[in-house]
Amino acid sequence: ASGLFQRAIGESGGLFEPVELSDDFNLAGAEQTGKDFVAQSGATSLQALRAMPASEFIKPRFFPHAVIDGYVLPQAPYDAYREGRQNNVDILIGFNAREGRYFLPDDRKITAGNLRQELGKDFPSLLVSLIGPKTAANDEEALAAYIAFEGNMRFGWDMWTWARLQAAAGQRNAFLYVYSQASPYRPGDKYFGWGASHGMEMPYVFDHLDQQALPWTAQDRRLTSTLSAYWTNFAKSGDPNGPGLPIWPKYTSTRTQAMLLGERVAPGPVQGEADLERIDRAYRAARFLVRNAETLLVVAALTVLALVGSLIVYVRRWRIARLAATGRN
Repeated sequence: ASGLFQRAIGESGGLFEPVELSDDFNLAGAEQTGKDFVAQSGATSLQALRAMPASEFIKPRFFPHAVIDGYVLPQAPYDAYREGRQNNVDILIGFNAREGRYFLPDDRKITAGNLRQELGKDFPSLLVSLIGPKTAANDEEALAAYIAFEGNMRFGWDMWTWARLQAAAGQRNAFLYVYSQASPYRPGDKYFGWGASHGMEMPYVFDHLDQQALPWTAQDRRLTSTLSAYWTNFAKSGDPNGPGLPIWPKYTSTRTQAMLLGERVAPGPVQGEADLERIDRAYRAARFLVRNAETLLVVAALTVLALVGSLIVYVRRWRIARLAATGRN
């Protein structure tokens, strides 16, 4: 796609995690996933698979995602940025304050007692133990912690990392946002109480509030006017700023602010940055361990040999000292 687009808007996450931790993200792993899917479908040939009704075809569980296949994606996005091989365009990216609410099924109830167990259904238990929420005083606090962790792991960390990588590259602009507006869903609506969950910014960005019969307020309409202007300006010029709009500063290595989009529209600190930094440390450690596994094994082996050698020397010296003492006696 190099050269086929001038700038990019990202509103639904990225892929900057250490993908080498899972075979699903390389070509061989993806091919095996495809074979497993075909086996679950019951088809015995490609022709049989193509002939299946759509209602049957979608029954087997399948989790689509990007694959580092060496062709469309020759390398992981994180590595592309580190090596300066990214498509070099201005970006406008961000995440919503309650992204994680989207990933809470109606049949799951989060409590102070089952918080970590429920998070362990979606993420490796070791990761939850290391960087997940530790305790919650009550069920309300547990639900908030669940939503925050799910959102940070699925969207927040990626977008924050993307902005930082773009800023570190120092060639094109990055504009980062955090969206927090709660749409006015009413009791009984599917999304009542969800707040600024995944996708909730879309009616505001595209200025089509009236496609939903909700009790929109004057503040809702001011926000949609502001957001649609920001997005349109960026599409035109690579800069969201324009006449009559609050100034949206660039995200840089020295000015690490996001544009807060909600009841208040103004620059401010990134929500939950301490949690994002904790995730970042875990991912950096994992990436280092995987990429230096052979070296670390050699170092570990040499360390063990050195310890054994030191122990042998100590034991020999101890025996000699004992023999000498016995001889004197």
